[in-house]
Parts: sequence; C-alpha cells; structure tokens
Amino acid sequence: MPIFDAGHCHYCNRELFGGRSDKRFCSDICRNAFNRERRKDEARLFGEDVREQILKTIKKNYALLLKFNPMGESFRIVDRQAIYLKGFNFRYFTSCKKVDNDLIYFCFDYGWRDLEYGLIELFVDEDQLMK
Repeated sequence: MPIFDAGHCHYCNRELFGGRSDKRFCSDICRNAFNRERRKDEARLFGEDVREQILKTIKKNYALLLKFNPMGESFRIVDRQAIYLKGFNFRYFTSCKKVDNDLIYFCFDYGWRDLEYGLIELFVDEDQLMK
C-alpha cells in the first residue's frame, strides 16, 4: 500500500477538511472504492478460488431478485437497467428452462425472463419451492 500524507484522502489524494483527526477518506465513495480495490488485489495475490467468486455472484443475484420481488409475486415486471445498476450479473444463474420459446433463468427458486423494451419479468418457481 502506498504511503499517504495524513491530511489527504487515501484514495483520490484530495486534501481533507474537518471531521475526525484520524480521517482517511474525503467521502464514502472514496472509502468504498479504496476497499474494493484492496479486496481485488488481495484476491489476486492470494488466488481466491473462482468457484467462491461465482457463488458470491449468484448469491448477490438471488438477494437482488428477493429485493426487487419481496412478496414473491408471479409476473412482476422490472426495468432491466435498474436491477443491473444494483449489481445484478445476468451471466450467472443456477438453472434455466425453456417455456414456450422463452428461456427462463433461475437463481435457486427465483427466476426471470427477458421481455421487450428493456424489461424483465420476475417470478418464483413453485416447482423448485417444493423440492
């Protein structure tokens, strides 16, 4: 890690004003970016297992599906861009099935399918809930 002047942000190197005497970052954005880069570097250095990264992504996708469909409604329509901006990665899922020429993707029991106009349809697969 680089050595920083105590009066400057550890991420963007801007001068720090006010706040605590041991303040290291000028904003939450810089603190989060700094920590994200540090974790990436550590993962690269220590060879974090690819399977762990994939599982972490699938779990995040599942949590976002729950957040965007908290009541487990069938046929809930959501803006694809909105869920993507929250960190959803459409390339990672646990299963998929074809229904009427549509591919439906699942993260465990919550699923989605692409619709027109940048929308996706969210729902819960009742069959997978019974397993």
